[in-house]
Amino acid sequence: HNSILHKTRDTDPERPTFMASYKPEPSAPGAPLPSEAPPSYEASVNAGGLLTYVTCSAGEQQSFLLRSDGAVDKTSGGKLTGTLNPPPGIRYTAVSAGTSNSYFVRSDGVIDRVKRQVVGQLVAPPGIRYTSASAGAVASYFLRSDGAVDRSKGSGAITSTITPPMGQRYTAISAGTHCTFFLRSDGLVDRSTGFGKIDKTFQSLNHSPYIAISSQFVGQGSENDDGANNANYLVRADGLIERVVMTRNVETQIPPPHGTKYIAASAMQTASYLLREDGVVDRTKGYGTIHSTMYPPSGVRYVQVSAGRQATYLLRSDGLVDRSTGYGKVHSTIQASGSLMRTRSEDCIIS
Repeated sequence: HNSILHKTRDTDPERPTFMASYKPEPSAPGAPLPSEAPPSYEASVNAGGLLTYVTCSAGEQQSFLLRSDGAVDKTSGGKLTGTLNPPPGIRYTAVSAGTSNSYFVRSDGVIDRVKRQVVGQLVAPPGIRYTSASAGAVASYFLRSDGAVDRSKGSGAITSTITPPMGQRYTAISAGTHCTFFLRSDGLVDRSTGFGKIDKTFQSLNHSPYIAISSQFVGQGSENDDGANNANYLVRADGLIERVVMTRNVETQIPPPHGTKYIAASAMQTASYLLREDGVVDRTKGYGTIHSTMYPPSGVRYVQVSAGRQATYLLRSDGLVDRSTGYGKVHSTIQASGSLMRTRSEDCIIS
């Protein structure tokens, strides 16, 4: 659940798909960011007349798939377990799955706090809307339309507000287990290791702006590398990824294959997934080494990946979601009509 999304076009000019990109600083201090506008739901059905998925978020016990009609499907163990509908006249525009609490951002700028069902709301200060959420292990974070970030420790009450440097906005957040990263409108990244305090600012090694961030969400284990408890990924505009272990500096750089770029990442305790500009996903289990590559079916691209403890979800440009339970293999495909179909082995090539 760790990329910035914007509308782009697939081969079908009427189909909305999503990819990661750098959000430039607004021209005026109070100007809204492009990501603040609710996504367009035009052309929300595929060729078969079915709803599509527009984003996904993998959680510990259950995961959430946001549909093109603004409702959210719940899935657990590879099965759809129900649908959560927003209030009348409202759409859900973003989802973030957590451990005990999950958060659904609504088109009216309110956030619904979700367990099995909606249990409460978070309302931003007057004149401000919430635009995205990131659920972490210890605390969760909510991006506001004024570029600040509110922090909650799980009860739904806001415990602190993190304000960006003067003249800047936060444009994306990624909450992990041991630290949280905040992408700024100038392409730098702030980090907090607790209490809602910024303790470090990252600038890329070659001064290329960062465009996406992913903080690893770990339980009892971590990536199988040097025993570190936390690995984090900072995606640069030039297509390379900088890997940060725990609270140290950049540990290594991960270059993409020749002719493409990395545009987003999603980090989890056993493996992390790196989305490429060509719609392919590379998988790493540590040290920044690519262990396998996941290719989508012919004619479609992967446009988002969300890594979870039990399963990883890969959103496709045709609005379907592939589900992997490990080893870089797709085990099933979910479509918004509610059917779960086994995937043929030739649909996903592992290299």
